[in-house]
Amino acid sequence: MPEQKTIPSEPDASEGIGAIEGGSSLMAKIKVAAFVLVVIGGECALFFFFMPSADYIVDAAGRSVGVPSSEEDEGELTDGPVDIPADVVEADLSDFSVTSYIHVTNTHLRIDFKLVGIIKTEDDPEFQTRLESNKHRIREKVIVTVRSMSMADLLEDPALGLLKRKIVISLNRILGKELIQDVIFSDYSVIEQS
Repeated sequence: MPEQKTIPSEPDASEGIGAIEGGSSLMAKIKVAAFVLVVIGGECALFFFFMPSADYIVDAAGRSVGVPSSEEDEGELTDGPVDIPADVVEADLSDFSVTSYIHVTNTHLRIDFKLVGIIKTEDDPEFQTRLESNKHRIREKVIVTVRSMSMADLLEDPALGLLKRKIVISLNRILGKELIQDVIFSDYSVIEQS
């Protein structure tokens, strides 16, 4: 019997189409992924360039409440005596001991200070009346404001400018009138506990 030889068949046309589709499908997925990455990267770049700096935000907040900006404060530093306006008095707003948990570092901060308000002399009687009727709300607002501050604001800002502005704005809202001109932190200390 003669030996039968098998002739290799030509590749099926459907296999070739499937191979081409698989390759183009992978390429299409890569193109879509690249497009998405470019769009997201562009949005991040735009956000980075248009996000205002922290100094700009602090100065803008200060201008809105009439507090001089940090550039204006630097010019006032002198070695001579400080001019204290004669038409203001200091009002004791109480001693505070605030504990704040910082979740990033898993530590507690204990912040101790005495808060003193600067009041115009002619506003002092009205201030004392409003202070007495709102003393618990004022105390609670000071504690909440201190706890809301970041660790950098509490430890690295020697003048505590942002904290002072927030407290002045909050307390004047509670009092219903802009009676407090500024606040002073006396005996300020921060202890970090793990």
